[in-house]
Parts: sequence; C-alpha cells; structure tokens
Amino acid sequence: MTDITLGAGAIKTDQEGYLKLIDFYESCTKHKNDKIIIGFENITWIDGNMAALLMAIIQKIEKENMLSSFVDEEVIKARFDILIKNGWLKGVEFVQGLNKTEIKLTGFDKSEDVKFIQYIENELLSNHNLFIPEDVKNRLIDAFLELFCNVQKHARTDSPIFACGQYYPSLKRLGFTLVDCGVGYLPPIMEFTNNEIKTSTDAILWALKGNTTKLDAPGGLGLKEIQKFCSDSGSTFVIITGDAYWTNYQLFPTKIKPFCGTIVNVIFDCKRS
Repeated sequence: MTDITLGAGAIKTDQEGYLKLIDFYESCTKHKNDKIIIGFENITWIDGNMAALLMAIIQKIEKENMLSSFVDEEVIKARFDILIKNGWLKGVEFVQGLNKTEIKLTGFDKSEDVKFIQYIENELLSNHNLFIPEDVKNRLIDAFLELFCNVQKHARTDSPIFACGQYYPSLKRLGFTLVDCGVGYLPPIMEFTNNEIKTSTDAILWALKGNTTKLDAPGGLGLKEIQKFCSDSGSTFVIITGDAYWTNYQLFPTKIKPFCGTIVNVIFDCKRS
C-alpha cells in the first residue's frame, strides 16, 4: 500500500488547484496493481466543485493502472465534510443542515444526455442562489447540452463525465466543474481542419469563435453562449484541455501541464444586481 499526497495548501478552482491535482495524477500513474491511500493531511481547503476532477482522476487511474484507492475517513469527516455532503466519499452518514450549499457530484454515461440536462436545469441553474432571467437560463441549458453532445461525439471515451457544484456564501459565488477524460479538443479539431489547427491553444480559440466539427447539424455556439453570459455577468469561465488553460479574463490560453481530457469551470457571480 502506497501513500500519495494531494500536496499542501488549498485546492481551489484555479491554475494552482488544477496543478495540485495533476501532480497527484502523475504520481499515481507511476504505480500499477497497487493500493493507494490519498493523503489529505497537508491540504487546508478544497473547493467542493473540484471533487469532479478528483473523481475523474481516481476513476482513470483505477481503470488504467489497476489501482485501488482509499482515504482516511476520519480526516475527511473532521476537515472536509463537503466531500461527504456532495457524495465524493460514499458510505458515510451526515446530517444535512438547513443551508445546503452543494450540488451533488454526479457521473454521466455519454449516452445520458437527458439525465445530464435535467441535472443542469434542476440542480445547477435552479439553484436558489442564482438570479438568472428565464430566457438566459434557457440559452445556457442549450449551451451545456451542446457541450455534452460534443463529448458524446468527439471525446472518444467510455469513461463517465463528472459534474459537481458548490455555493460559497462568503463570496456569493457558485462554482461548477464539468470533466471528461477523453482526447480533448485538439485531435478532432486538427482532423477536421486538415492540420490547420495544431495546438490545444489554437483549438480552444477556434472553438470559442463558434466553429464546430459537426457536419450534420448546427453547433459551435455553446461555448460562445457561456462565454457571453460570464462576460456580461462578471462570472468566470475556464477551459482546460491538452496543455492549454484559458479563462474569459485573458486573450490567449496559458500553456500548462497537460491532462488527458477537458475541464470546464464556470464560477457564477451570485450577487443580485
């Protein structure tokens, strides 16, 4: 049995938090046919919505490296009860308080588009902390559905797609993370453009312009719709795929340590205007 730490400090919905989890993933890939204990001892905080990425990583290494993972439940109970409340840690009872802030960690098979869109509509966009006009909400539902359909068609994976959310009362912000462990943006876009697009950075920028690889149906507006909403509302939109990390507050993606798949973070500004 091998101890593998998640690192030290906070795991937030930002570049630093992402890198901590990718470092953990890389440490895990060095082992095969082993049992690992995930070390939270030096972690001071974890954003609840980042449980989606942590779960995707764990399922990936369990499948590909035949690892079994364990945690010290007492540490989770004492310091990270959000991971019990949102369902990341199974089999531990807790008493739900009056101020529920979590949106459950949920896995979706790529064929479960109906289940996914019900989750987006009923769990995420109906959260009582969000103040979104009905017409905008309907456009966002369509945008998230398009993201899911792109995973269905292009991610080339049978692994689950994970989603999780968390409201942060002191910040009045709602974080949402969506993760798939597919091939990422670049391979299908590179093929579609006959190698005109050759980097993950250019693949993100190409997709954000509303381009699409679909030949049999309209598409490509999902990312643009989410980007517009976030820019208009003071919210944050993040796309991580391949070795590129982009937010709506920067013109060009940052080159970063790669992860196989795609991560979308939306941090909704919940201040009532």
